[in-house]
Amino acid sequence: MNSAGDNDEQASGGVSNDQVLAALKVVHDSKTPNPVRKKAEEYLQQVNSNKDAPYHGYTLAADKSNSPIARHYGLWMLDDAIRHQWAEYSLEQSTALREWAISLAERVDDGDPSFIANKIAAIWVEIAKRSWVLDWMNMDELLVRLWSESIPLKNLVLTVLETLSDDIFGSEDAAAGLRETDLNKAYVQIFTPAVVLAEHFPH
Repeated sequence: MNSAGDNDEQASGGVSNDQVLAALKVVHDSKTPNPVRKKAEEYLQQVNSNKDAPYHGYTLAADKSNSPIARHYGLWMLDDAIRHQWAEYSLEQSTALREWAISLAERVDDGDPSFIANKIAAIWVEIAKRSWVLDWMNMDELLVRLWSESIPLKNLVLTVLETLSDDIFGSEDAAAGLRETDLNKAYVQIFTPAVVLAEHFPH
């Protein structure tokens, strides 16, 4: 998996974001003949199975000159990798994914469609369920910082907290269920004053 500083052309398999963008344009053009659209869809499936798919997803989503469709597709690539390949990643690779998610969250502004901001929040939550209070120790501090910066980021933080709460307490989410005790305790600590925790959980 490439780091964020690598060039698109250096990605394995010769994949470039320009090729992905061209394929997306073909797929979403109503005038595209079905055989051509099918070829483009097959190409996108190949890209998503590439080991550097998360990197391409991040760079597609981070470039605000791309169309919302292209950015959302990039976010989907990231989300898919997190959901299905997280256990295979090294600590370095999972940390890179987390840093990309934080970077995307920090860039959310009034110009972003709500479905883009919501997808970024969903990616944040998927990573949190797998790494918060395991090797991601400052998530609550990051949320506090984002909250203080702008209205769009306040909305993103609220979405993260609401979705995380639903997945931890209100659903049968598989990823959250694997770490239910740790996530439950960490989530409660966000909202509970330290003095109350010390009184009820002295050890």
